[in-house]
Amino acid sequence: MPSLPGGFLGNLAAALCGKRHGARLSALEAAKPPQRDGGQRQYIDQPIPVRCSEGFAPHLDWILTNLHRPHTVATLATRAHMSARTFARRFVEETGRTPMQWVTDQRVLYARRLLEETDLDIDRIADRSGFGTATLLRHHFRRIIGVTPSDYRRRFSCGGPCEEAAATA
Repeated sequence: MPSLPGGFLGNLAAALCGKRHGARLSALEAAKPPQRDGGQRQYIDQPIPVRCSEGFAPHLDWILTNLHRPHTVATLATRAHMSARTFARRFVEETGRTPMQWVTDQRVLYARRLLEETDLDIDRIADRSGFGTATLLRHHFRRIIGVTPSDYRRRFSCGGPCEEAAATA
């Protein structure tokens, strides 16, 4: 069965899956990159983070706008005016991931976007995305995306030819 592309159809499939099987399952399935023939992953846009309640959305938004900062469950819980245990439990209920898994996923997605859209070196991308070091960025990027940041940039960077093609289209 062919995999659905990202964008509208992918989001529609995720929404239908969520209605039938629950938001947590649809978020997990939508986040998994489908496989192409030959074992090559297909890179798709990350779905919008699942938000089951509007009361928790501001916490997720704040984390997304502050990925470059160091985060721990304790500091995030303090900011949310909850105990660390309550925050961690609520976070998993809301997103289907632990706080630190979710933060790491979002950092990798942001690094991916920077690799595609900028010519920043890996050290600067690691700093801006909150990993701090290129070594840590490479470790998490390869674990989640399946290739190194440099390989990803070579395949998917939109510098030069992409911009010229878009201008002539």
